[in-house]
Amino acid sequence: MKTNFAESWNSAIKVARKLPITALVKSIFHKVVAYFDQRRLEIENQCVDGNEFTHHANKMLNRWKERASGHHVKVFDRDSWVFTVTIMKHGQKRGNEQIVRLMKGIRTSCCANQNLEYKSLVSEWYRLDNARKVYGSAFEPLPDQDKWPLFDRFPMVVPDIENISNKPGRKKETRYNNEMDFQVSGRNKGTSSIGASSRIP
Repeated sequence: MKTNFAESWNSAIKVARKLPITALVKSIFHKVVAYFDQRRLEIENQCVDGNEFTHHANKMLNRWKERASGHHVKVFDRDSWVFTVTIMKHGQKRGNEQIVRLMKGIRTSCCANQNLEYKSLVSEWYRLDNARKVYGSAFEPLPDQDKWPLFDRFPMVVPDIENISNKPGRKKETRYNNEMDFQVSGRNKGTSSIGASSRIP
């Protein structure tokens, strides 16, 4: 999720970089509005086609049904609804991701064995009516600076008179230098074997 968010953010500001902050905000705002308009149109087209879930959810459901066709379900206990599922060995990968995918296919095959509606097990967040609510809201355009509301509750910053120096020039730095500072300045740690010290000066 973090990788997708970072990629989306990079693609949004790729064209607008090296711009002033006001122009950057306007560019990102218009890109978000265009993205929501595109997604809203896609969701509406999927609703017109009679789909109940999003395109991604339908793709995953079809994949699970294909994998469930290779499973053999044997009823173990009807009272506790515990099943024994035999999975085809060929073409299976190892790893946690594959185990999660197999579990989803097992659920689909168990529902098909008992003539249950597996769509009831799908989370409501994948339904098109919820996706329509997400992209259904409209954005108000950014007003001009003259029409911005007045805000008079800014915090007051009071300088510390005791720390104000009347001497000309900059104050001496109080930060301690570390290894990176010595590397930037060209001073090494003395790793030479001839007349060098092992301590940082």
